[in-house]
Amino acid sequence: MKTRYPYKSESELIEQAKTLAANYAREGWGSRATVLHAIYDLFEIDIPPDMFVRFCSILDPLHAPSSGIHFADGRRAGVTVCGALTSALVAFGMLFSERDLPYGLWEIARPGGWLGEILDDPNVPVAEKVRVFNDESDKGAYGAHQHIALRFYEHFGTTDCYDLQKPFGNPVSRDCFRNCGRVLIWTAGMVTEVILAYAKDPSAFKLTADSVNCAVIRDLSV
Repeated sequence: MKTRYPYKSESELIEQAKTLAANYAREGWGSRATVLHAIYDLFEIDIPPDMFVRFCSILDPLHAPSSGIHFADGRRAGVTVCGALTSALVAFGMLFSERDLPYGLWEIARPGGWLGEILDDPNVPVAEKVRVFNDESDKGAYGAHQHIALRFYEHFGTTDCYDLQKPFGNPVSRDCFRNCGRVLIWTAGMVTEVILAYAKDPSAFKLTADSVNCAVIRDLSV
């Protein structure tokens, strides 16, 4: 992959991503734009700088303090995910935007389409339909998207902004802001690592059995 920074090893590039994220966090770019800006600076991406700033504004609503809803009874709605993770996913898509989506929404169910032949066939089990759907989806970047979210969850134990802020009691405090900074820096390094691995071998990232479609089947069968 082409980068704007000379480096001797991938580990150095990952560290550079963390440094960039730390700098942008100090400048006040926020959880979404901080990670996105680090990846934008790191790699050669053909988005003009003025358009990139607009891109950051487009991304801005996709973080919990903006559009997340946490009801008093514990229910959660809207975009409750940490903005750093949202930004990492968008950054990945920004870099690989020239790749096709895994399917055409208006083509999958047509006769002759890769799902059309089995979609309405009662003799094909639902689990098999989901397997075919996921296998075809994996020809795009969906597996990588899921692995980015999984790595974030495995490291922090949650993907929800509420859970990340709750241990500090006061969400508008220096301790909470410092923790947000640590989350941003780690996430920038993590998504850089995934980007480099995906560029080498996209097939290494597969949707797991915990994908949404598989989870519906699992839960309905209980």
